Amino acid sequence: MASAYRHARKEQGARERKGTRPVAHLLLGVSPEWVKEAGDLHDRDNPNLVKLAETARAWAESEMGGCFALRVDLDEAGGALVDVFCTPMVEQRIGRGRQLRKIATAPGGYNRLADKFGIHHRVSYRAVQTSWAKWCQENLDPRLKRGTPRWLSQREHVTPDDFRNAAIWESSVRR
Repeated sequence: MASAYRHARKEQGARERKGTRPVAHLLLGVSPEWVKEAGDLHDRDNPNLVKLAETARAWAESEMGGCFALRVDLDEAGGALVDVFCTPMVEQRIGRGRQLRKIATAPGGYNRLADKFGIHHRVSYRAVQTSWAKWCQENLDPRLKRGTPRWLSQREHVTPDDFRNAAIWESSVRR
């Protein structure tokens, strides 16, 4: 995956921003029922699952600036989720009108989407989900809708910090 990232960065003519993570790992999904309309949820030949993966790549390339890897888990209890590894891009003005493309994950990489959907930069990740839902309605099926935000559903979510700490713990145990 590292070589795919380096190739994508070179192809896009982008630089990494100092002190930022160069890659965003996004989970993009739709309702499992939509995938099941065309066959088994975990069948790699299910046309809706194939369309979902293709749509996730197209969305990441259009809205985030680049996608260098994606995967669909076919052996989990749930489904209809695509792991997308992308390089969010921002244009930075330098010198006399010159533009420099930089990779910027959070928060700057999502601010362009936040501006597009009128979402405050402090919660710019909401714009990612809003953008994905709109893209799915336009490119997959107009019946698909954005999920209910956590502040409305009151569901308990694992925070990014909790997830990050668990991933660090897990990787240190495996060494």
